[in-house]
Amino acid sequence: MITRMPGAGEHHTPIMHLLTLLISLFVVQPLVEYWLHRFVHYLLVEYHIDHHRNWGNGKYWDYNGDWAVRCVVAYFAILGWYTAALMLLKYEIMHTVVHRWPGFKRMHRHHFLHHHNKSCNYSFSAIWPDRIFGTLAE
Repeated sequence: MITRMPGAGEHHTPIMHLLTLLISLFVVQPLVEYWLHRFVHYLLVEYHIDHHRNWGNGKYWDYNGDWAVRCVVAYFAILGWYTAALMLLKYEIMHTVVHRWPGFKRMHRHHFLHHHNKSCNYSFSAIWPDRIFGTLAE
């Protein structure tokens, strides 16, 4: 009797899907978030500068999320890119949470410091990327 090894195009087990999702949300997404956020600061993207201007000068608590990001989440979901949609949705939820609810004390302070010193604390869904890349301010 000859058995075949699973190859490309064959279905993975539910545990493999779960592991892929967890690695995507808690390893890949924080790294992508960190580097994209750092990159937009390097390029001085006007949209992001407005975010800092509007929510860094006494209006920090008023942030209610970004409708453009939410539209991209919906677009990814429509295309069937569910992992990408969930990663972007996690970004949007975490960014809104750290602005709106100071009960998440460590993450709230981490991002709040970024709004006052734009050369540190680029990640806001996890602190470990800033620690690894030397941009952590506490």
